Parts: sequence; structure tokens; C-alpha cells
Amino acid sequence: MQPDGTIESRQLAPGLLLVRSRLHPLQDCREPSSSPHGRAALVITLGLEGRSAFVGRDGNRVDFQPGHTTITSFRHSDGQRCYRGGETLSQLRLVVDEPLLANYLGEASARQLLGNGQLRRLAHRRTSSASLDLARALVRPGQGLLDLHLNGLALLREQLHGLIPTSFAAARSLKSTEVERLERGRDWLLERLEQPVTLALLAVAAGMGESSLKAGWKRHFGCTPQQSLAELRMRRAHALLEGGCQVAQAAWAVGYGHPNNFSVAFARYFGYSPSAVSSGAGDCSRASSLLQGAPRTRSS
Repeated sequence: MQPDGTIESRQLAPGLLLVRSRLHPLQDCREPSSSPHGRAALVITLGLEGRSAFVGRDGNRVDFQPGHTTITSFRHSDGQRCYRGGETLSQLRLVVDEPLLANYLGEASARQLLGNGQLRRLAHRRTSSASLDLARALVRPGQGLLDLHLNGLALLREQLHGLIPTSFAAARSLKSTEVERLERGRDWLLERLEQPVTLALLAVAAGMGESSLKAGWKRHFGCTPQQSLAELRMRRAHALLEGGCQVAQAAWAVGYGHPNNFSVAFARYFGYSPSAVSSGAGDCSRASSLLQGAPRTRSS
């Protein structure tokens, strides 16, 4: 089921696509979504109004909130877009293909930023005043392609400025064996979200030393192991709540002994309370894994 509204796209340059979405779903709904091509891409999403989510086939989930900028990278992003009924959704997205990113940053830096092609959320932060100004310029009627192109590049530059120090430094590329161990460590975390986890245990599971694990994790996933664990727990909890779990049940299932502490962490992460998700839900046995991913544009 597709929500009413419009999705407009414009190619600003080869490899640089601007997409503006304004939708009016009358009820909660989902629609299939997939990437339009096999090339890796960086997607910068500015949430202007309303909330939505992308739920990927692999069980990952990315939420989009008003007043926040979300940056994702992916090669394949099959899954579903999720919309909230009765809420106007307005978003502005800038989609940057791998060749263009490599042209600006160099091939090595672009590869480190885009990772191995799996869907990754690189950043989720409050939209800066500079980005809002650029967003207004990009949606202003009557603009020529040159002005749109320049403003699009300015938005890309501002967002990369915040990503470069944490997502890729002038550091050596990870070896394939290191990537395999890091991915094994992440899978190990996914299987133990309800259990206490220490860095020492994670290092043993991944087959790496603690210092190598921390450095490699930051380089590969763009965050610390502790941040990854928190993110995985929040995604799992959201899926459980949508599937019918009560707040306390979801809290215990992701390792929180006190539901109040869980509610505070959940609201800090998503921007709304867990009870907003679980209200009206039924049996917890209906819970199923949701997906995370980068947005797809129907018009691209």
C-alpha cells in the first residue's frame, strides 16, 4: 500500500540525485523498497516533517525523524518503508553514487566510508542551521540547475565534514580477515542482546585483541562497540514493541533489568517513548524482526 503524496527527483549531476518526498498516509502502512542499481551509494536524508522508517530484509532498521539528518550507505537495500498514519511526511534526500564520492574523496576514502556494501547508518544527528538553510535553498521554486548543483554539493560537503573524522581517517584499510572477525563479533552481539556483554568477551568471540577490536570496529562500523550494542538493542526492542510486546517485556529481552531505564534510553535514541509504539499492540508472540536500511526513491 502506497501513501498519497508526491516524490520528486532531479539529477543534479551524474551520480548526484536530489529527491523530495511529501506524503500523507491516512493510516499506518508499508510499501516494498529496493535500491535502483547495484552501485554503492551514500544517502543524506533531512527529516523536515513526520517520521518514517526503513525496515530491511536482513532485520536492520533505520528511523527518520523531523529535525534530524540521517546518513546511510548501502549497495543493496531491499526491504520496506514504514509510514505513520495521519502524519504528513516531508523529507529531502541527497543520493551520492560511489564513483562521484571517489572522485571527491579518493577511492580509498570512499571505500572506507561506504564499507562492504551492507546497509549502515553512519550518522543520526540534529539538523544544523547550515543544513536547514541549504535545504530551503534546494526546495526554493524557480532555481536553475547550476544553483541546485552548487547547493547540493554544499550540503554534501557540510555532512562529510562531520563524518570524515570518525568514519574514515588516513588509516590503513582493513584486511578481509579483520572484516570477517568484526562481522563475526557483530553477529555474536546480535545473539546476546539480552545478556551482559563486556569488551573482553566480544574480543574473544571475534578472535581479536581488545585494542585491535576497538580500532577496527570504529573503522569498519563507524562507531564504538558499545554504541553498536546500544543501537542493536534499540532496533530489536522497537521490533518487539511493534510485534506486540509490552514495554517491560521488550526491556528484559534486550538486557534492561529496569523498564524505566529502558524507556529513557529508548526515547533518547528514537525521539519518542516506547509506549508510543506498543499502544494498541497485542500478543508478544506476534513480534518479528524488522529491517534497517537506506532509503529508496520510487522516482529514481
